[in-house]
Amino acid sequence: MNPPLGSSLRRIWPLFAAVALCAQTAQVLETKTITPPEEPYAGWSTLARRANGELWVSWSGGRDGHICPLGQVKAMTSKDDGATWTYPRVLLDGPIDDRDSGVMETAKGTLLVTTSRLWPTRNAACSRSRLRNVRPAGKPRRTV
Repeated sequence: MNPPLGSSLRRIWPLFAAVALCAQTAQVLETKTITPPEEPYAGWSTLARRANGELWVSWSGGRDGHICPLGQVKAMTSKDDGATWTYPRVLLDGPIDDRDSGVMETAKGTLLVTTSRLWPTRNAACSRSRLRNVRPAGKPRRTV
């Protein structure tokens, strides 16, 4: 039998209070697009600041939209607090959709970039001309 709702809330309210008290507030000073115009869709981005101050952003790019089997893991860096960024580089371009990129630096200074993969479906809203140019694993992909 489950305890009454009020009983459960009484047990966890201190956790909610602690989270509320410890939460930091942030003020958005500016928003801007940092990917080049030829990058039509950049999704699931993560930003990390390294110990040396360098900013890293990674995302799933190289795709036509949200549901598209052509995703690549891309990254850009900034050494001037985000005023300027490097041109995007492809970190991973597997034979299927690479998405949900994350980036972090470990305590020892190792940079980790993660991803997950989504298998293509019949409903993939992706350009058929691009699909014809997908190459087997290990071969570079060419886009039209």
